[in-house]
Amino acid sequence: MRHYGGVDFEDGVLQFDLAWPRELPRTRLSLMFHHQQLQLDGSAQVVALRAARDTQGVAVAARGRPFMLEPGAVLTIRAGSGAVAIT
Repeated sequence: MRHYGGVDFEDGVLQFDLAWPRELPRTRLSLMFHHQQLQLDGSAQVVALRAARDTQGVAVAARGRPFMLEPGAVLTIRAGSGAVAIT
């Protein structure tokens, strides 16, 4: 099931491919994935996914690249440039 913001679930992995509508204002969503709390903060320019500090590592993918999102880490996906980074 693909979400309009570019969020998909496939093979047990949350997958992100930025597709946020320009008309949609900055939006925050709380997600529970495999009993792990995640915070999604998105806009047409950037999507940031933050793992709660008390989570275990969460397998995610961004633009087809796999990442392990560790507790407290943030995965940032930028529109246009295609840049993806974990901080």
